[in-house]
Amino acid sequence: MKRAFALLLCLLTALPIFAGCAGGNKEEDDGAIIASYIASELYDYDPSYGFVDDAQMKMLGLIFEGLTRINAKGKMEKAIAKSWKYFKDPLKDEYKLQITLKDTKWNDGRAVTAEDFVFAWKRILSSDFASSASALLFDIKNARAAKQGEASIDDVGLYAEDIRLLEITFETDIDYEDFLMKCASPALVPLREDIVSRNTDYWSKKYTSLVSNGPFSIKGLDYDEGKLNVERNPYYFRDTEKDSLKKTVNPFRFKVEFKRDPEQAVSGVTMSPSDLNTLLDDFLNGKLFYLGDLPLDKRAEYEKKAVVTDIASAHTYFFNLDNPLFEDARVRKALSLALDREEIARILTFAEPATGVITPKVFEGKSRKDFRDAGGKLIETTANMQEAQKLLNEAGVKSGSFTITYKLNEADKAVAEYVKGVWESLGFTVTLRPLLSELITVIDRITKEPDPYYLDSFMIAFRSRDFDVIAIDHNMLSTDAFAVLASFSKEFSGMGIDMESGEYELIPHITGFDNDEYTAIIEEAFAEKDINKRAEILHRAEEFLVDEMPIIPLVFNKDFYLISKELKNVKSAWFGYRQLEKAKLKDYEKYIETDAPVE
Repeated sequence: MKRAFALLLCLLTALPIFAGCAGGNKEEDDGAIIASYIASELYDYDPSYGFVDDAQMKMLGLIFEGLTRINAKGKMEKAIAKSWKYFKDPLKDEYKLQITLKDTKWNDGRAVTAEDFVFAWKRILSSDFASSASALLFDIKNARAAKQGEASIDDVGLYAEDIRLLEITFETDIDYEDFLMKCASPALVPLREDIVSRNTDYWSKKYTSLVSNGPFSIKGLDYDEGKLNVERNPYYFRDTEKDSLKKTVNPFRFKVEFKRDPEQAVSGVTMSPSDLNTLLDDFLNGKLFYLGDLPLDKRAEYEKKAVVTDIASAHTYFFNLDNPLFEDARVRKALSLALDREEIARILTFAEPATGVITPKVFEGKSRKDFRDAGGKLIETTANMQEAQKLLNEAGVKSGSFTITYKLNEADKAVAEYVKGVWESLGFTVTLRPLLSELITVIDRITKEPDPYYLDSFMIAFRSRDFDVIAIDHNMLSTDAFAVLASFSKEFSGMGIDMESGEYELIPHITGFDNDEYTAIIEEAFAEKDINKRAEILHRAEEFLVDEMPIIPLVFNKDFYLISKELKNVKSAWFGYRQLEKAKLKDYEKYIETDAPVE
């Protein structure tokens, strides 16, 4: 009788605060509803593309879960993986890793299976799919050949032996623990084939067509109102018939608001300084319990009060080398030398001047020592205008016009304005091009009805190479430097093959950088399976890349947030996103009563 009554309550959407909706044998409230601001708007929840914007990483890390994870101390932990065994038979030249999965479910109640990993990884390895994460999987048998169009995707050594047994066959003997570390990459989470295939182009752009397997899911997303709910996945590592609703995820919902000022809440405009100031006032007045950003002019004031953590990303400018102005490496190096990275760090407050391509939090070989510390300073942090002008003179370049494309937000805008001023002092004409989102309407293939979508104009420009210079948060793909450095080689870029030309040429890195000498270094690193010896080779690769400068690392990003004393048990993952599943809000019941959830 009690279960029937609980089911009835689930059907009454006006009463959202009772349990029993996802099973369970106890009557209990759903848990805390926590007013917060986690990150700026995200218009695409596809984890295969979450490497160019820190806001993407913050959100995707909450809603997806991989085989393993890296905790705050840099140690690998089991996530969906329950156990594993590595088998090797040199006489038969067979090397296999069998991974048994834990019992967990997607947020729609369907089991997470080995096939979901096979589908997601083969998608990344398909020759017509562009993702720099593919290099993480190149040790798998036929993975590289499939990416380069030389083998069928069906020949890749990935098998779902049963619903919870994933078998991976490798080309040769590998350090399987290193491979399991790579499996913690946010790019290697599982995906559902039935969801992705149903709407290939748009499945990840609306919460109504999105399923996720992490501790939270996206609900009630409304771009026009600037709101979303990050809500408990009630099936996350939980027996819905026996376990308490709060067993694995304590809070019910993080209620997020993007835009607060109606006059500035214009489609395509992200959080303004005014909006952030309003959120800061709400935080100071006890109406908001977590604030993941601050206006630039308030950051120095709150630098000592904020929780600050290193994250594995750098704010970086990518060149498009198809632009004749950037063909000569001396021009690219001159533009880099002219910039004062210490000034950029001062503008942002929560940043450090970049001294290389690889950021802190990437490991030196098998140790947890820092790759960046071992590699030393490869980039000077102060400007050298004299040397910059000298290089331009040697290259015979005195002027030129180009555009800096950046994602519309206050921080990226401030950096772009500073860079524009410096580069114009060298004689160039620089135009700023801020991008965020655009609203389009698509005719649904099944219902034939118009369906509105917000598309990320910035990501569209980036992926289509519609830029001269573009500002991105260059996220490290794993704790190993290989994947990031390898992506600058055409052989390992992950961009797939150019089928339109008819010649099936490999597509180089998004910058267009293509250098045979650099590729030879990366091939040497890939062939070296001793992780410590490979690190030595990767330092050479980074030095080469800095000398060629297809990208300009500006600052190493830091994450920061303000948190109420009422909110406890908020932790951070190694890659920088929050771990909120154990979060507790004091006296949360009084906030539930006045909450009006987004539907």
